[in-house]
Formats: sequence, structure tokens, C-alpha cells
Amino acid sequence: ELPGAGVLVETAATDLGRILRERFGARIEIGSGVARIRHTITHHRIDLHAHAATVRERGRLRWFPFDEATPWSTPARKLFRRLLHAQA
Repeated sequence: ELPGAGVLVETAATDLGRILRERFGARIEIGSGVARIRHTITHHRIDLHAHAATVRERGRLRWFPFDEATPWSTPARKLFRRLLHAQA
């Protein structure tokens, strides 16, 4: 989940690494898709695609735990649950 509205509107997976480098100074190799989540807020539909990735340099990105204290969005929490369930 990235800060700022519209950071990744209609972004192809092939462009994601470049966008992360330009916006956050991060070097991340984007791998294959691992999950897809659909979420609706009023009349807006969100399609969230998660990909495997290898972080080479995190730049200005920061990592946060998946717990109740971190204010993750509902779509991000749905994605985390799906990925954790798939590993079980």
C-alpha cells in the first residue's frame, strides 16, 4: 500500500518497478501475480493486484507490521488475509 491518492491508477505490473524507483527511490523487481482483491467504496471499485517482489533497495519506502495497530486500508487487510490463508 503506497501513500498518496492515485499513486497507481491503472498501472501495469511491467511499469510498477519503474514507478517505485521514480517516486520513492526504491529498486524492486516485480514478479508474478499472487492474488487479486476487489473492493467497493460507494460508487468506486478497487481492483488490487498483488505481485511477488524482490527488494534490491528500499529507498524511501518503509515496512509496517500486519497487526491491529497499523492503520491498513480495508483492501490491504483483505489482501493480507487472502495471502495468509493461501499459505496455511
